[in-house]
Amino acid sequence: AGGKMASKEALFIALDVSDSMRPHLDDVTGAVQRMLCDRIFHSKQDAVGLLKAGADATDNEVALQMGGYDHIAVVGSMGPVGMKRIENVGAIHAESGRADLIDAVVVAADAIARYVRKNKWSKRVLLVSDGATSRAELDEEQVADIASQLADNDIVLEVAALGPLGEEVRAARAPSSAAGPPPQSEAGETWAALARLGARLDALGKPDKPKPFVAREWSEAKRVWSEPRAKATKSTAAYRGPLALGGSGGGFLPVRVWRKVAASNSAPVLFKSVTKTRAAAAADDGAAAPSESVKSEVQWVLKSDLDTQVRPDEMVASYRYGRDVIPVAGALEEKMRYGVPEKCLELHGFVPRASVPRHYLLGPSEVL
Repeated sequence: AGGKMASKEALFIALDVSDSMRPHLDDVTGAVQRMLCDRIFHSKQDAVGLLKAGADATDNEVALQMGGYDHIAVVGSMGPVGMKRIENVGAIHAESGRADLIDAVVVAADAIARYVRKNKWSKRVLLVSDGATSRAELDEEQVADIASQLADNDIVLEVAALGPLGEEVRAARAPSSAAGPPPQSEAGETWAALARLGARLDALGKPDKPKPFVAREWSEAKRVWSEPRAKATKSTAAYRGPLALGGSGGGFLPVRVWRKVAASNSAPVLFKSVTKTRAAAAADDGAAAPSESVKSEVQWVLKSDLDTQVRPDEMVASYRYGRDVIPVAGALEEKMRYGVPEKCLELHGFVPRASVPRHYLLGPSEVL
């Protein structure tokens, strides 16, 4: 069972860049970039961080404070998802370091906890590796301690496994089966260690929280990331009235136009009540009046820099005239507004395409 998901997610991506990942990195970085693009369009309030495991150098906060955690380099600290993070992913290439993957998980989880603090966010560490040249070393006491820290902070660990791992990956997906003889390959040892951590996380899981450990083969992970995001929606009447056929002398056809709106999961601090607006639509359908609340947020950014927001007092209304953009002052804008006594749609008839002058079809035009 799972409870309501928080509206924002803090995601830290740990990419294995050790030498064995060289054949996979173009595929990995491309898939991660597409996932981040999807978040920019659908979940722009999310926060994303990025680190390299197996880097030539060491650059992370935990190493500065405690030592160790070698060959783990944070290349994008936690912050709002944006084009900069996509550029960070695109710049990644294979390096010659050899990192402990569990250390990478600890560094990522620490960054998430420091960024989110006590705010109600979904939290997730995404580890992508083939497990071949990176290590995952920990004893049972360390397993219990790390699992406890992840569980206490409600951080989900997701592992995307690359390479021909076969049964080793399936063992990591079913941690209880990892108690048999230790795998012979180094990759098998990596996934066995992660499976032990996953088994402890599953034991600490809560019924009202998401599954705390997820392990997927790479093909499945890409499929899940590429699935379109579905939103819960409800039908709302946008227009209900007559469609006039042939102008005032013609007949009328009753029509109803519907639009879709996303259902709100919770009532934010600043919100607009839509009960009255949608109560009428519900009454038309014989249904009970809805009581959800929604909020609308609009952000304006520079076309040349999508991460730079523009304040309302820095903007002026304008209209396109050909290729030019003509600014319009506030008073003039009010005079240019058109008003009608009531909403209506009119169909005055049809004309043969051949009788329409060709220059009408060359671009936007209005015929009055």
